[in-house]
Amino acid sequence: MRRAFALAALALALAPAPAAAHPIGFGLLTLREGDEGEGAEAELRLSGAPEEALGVRVRFPPACAPDGEPSVRVAPTGVDRRWHLGCARLEGPIALERLPAGLEVQLVVLRRGGEREGARLDARAPSHDLGAPPAGVFAAYLGLGVEHILFGPDHLLFVLGLVLLVWRTARTPRRRARDLLAAVTAFTLGHSLTLGLAALGLLALPIAAVEACIALSILALAVELGGSWEDAPTWTRRRPGLVAAAFGLLHGLGFASALEAVGLPRGALLEALLAFNLGVELGQLAFVGAALLALGLLARRVPAARLARLGAYAIGVPAAYWLLTRLATLG
Repeated sequence: MRRAFALAALALALAPAPAAAHPIGFGLLTLREGDEGEGAEAELRLSGAPEEALGVRVRFPPACAPDGEPSVRVAPTGVDRRWHLGCARLEGPIALERLPAGLEVQLVVLRRGGEREGARLDARAPSHDLGAPPAGVFAAYLGLGVEHILFGPDHLLFVLGLVLLVWRTARTPRRRARDLLAAVTAFTLGHSLTLGLAALGLLALPIAAVEACIALSILALAVELGGSWEDAPTWTRRRPGLVAAAFGLLHGLGFASALEAVGLPRGALLEALLAFNLGVELGQLAFVGAALLALGLLARRVPAARLARLGAYAIGVPAAYWLLTRLATLG
């Protein structure tokens, strides 16, 4: 416990300013063709500060001008706007104007016959020609999942903590590979379950509390890594897979909150959810591979005990800071 307080104090001392664990920079523009005789529909969801999101403008194809002003829903985490368009068939150039740098918007087009097309828009490439060869919903959300895990430092630090814990605990390469596979698989199963339930609207918890618990999960691994290894093995060291599965349930809710900010296209919900989850796993595996390579190189020069202690501070300091700042938002 004293070690946890020390990490928290060090985090406050080293942190110059508040920082978010998930930089906001996603959006979803969904276009849906209408039936014969009916107009198409458009929905733009942007995460981030409402005043910045409201500054983004959509330039629709000339033949698909909106029938009127959009309906607008403003929330603290972003803005949702919907239009009814004066065309049934979606063709021609569409563009987003005043896109902030770093904001990526996924365009999803749902055709009347069931076909789909997609594109990724940003400040450098803000337009797309509707009717061009589609990238597909699956490919779009696969990339989104990879990006989220690789640019979500809290999730990566938890995975790094798992890798370090197994590396320090297992005595042989075979045991290390077996235990690491079990732990990563358990973490995957845990977060896949809650991600799916939350995305489908079957599970909902206050996101501020979830984010605080995610930070606590990283801090718990840091304390475990930095503790004494001379005493009898703790339950966490004996059962890293169970710990990974339990904390994976929390991290899945964090993934779901990010996916909710972007949105899932109606009519392709399950496909997008599966692709996003697969993207998360691919990014996670790439990170685990890089971490193992780095540990293999460091282990030639640095004793395992020292590596574990250094890792404890590397993941514990930011985790303690996130925990304190996120707990402050709960008050």
